Amino acid sequence: MRFQSVDLYSSVTRIPYTITGVRNDQAVFSLTDTLPNTFGASRTVANSHPTDLIDTLVIERTNSTPACCSNPMGLDNIVVVR
Repeated sequence: MRFQSVDLYSSVTRIPYTITGVRNDQAVFSLTDTLPNTFGASRTVANSHPTDLIDTLVIERTNSTPACCSNPMGLDNIVVVR
C-alpha cells in the first residue's frame, strides 16, 4: 500500500507527530514535525513520499496536557492506496 495523508487534531496544544512507513521490517520513510494548535479542527498532513510502498504504518502523536484542562486529540481520514 501507499500512504497518502492523515488528518490530525488537538484541542488546546500544538501537535508533535512522527509518521513512519515500514516495508519488510525496514523503515521506508519517517515524517516528523509539529502542527500549530488547531483548536479542535483537523489539519491534513500529506506524505512527502506518497509513491513509497509500505506494509506497516505507524502514526505517533505526542503532546502534554496543560495543567488547566484536558486535551482531546486524535486522527481521522487515514488515506492509503493499494
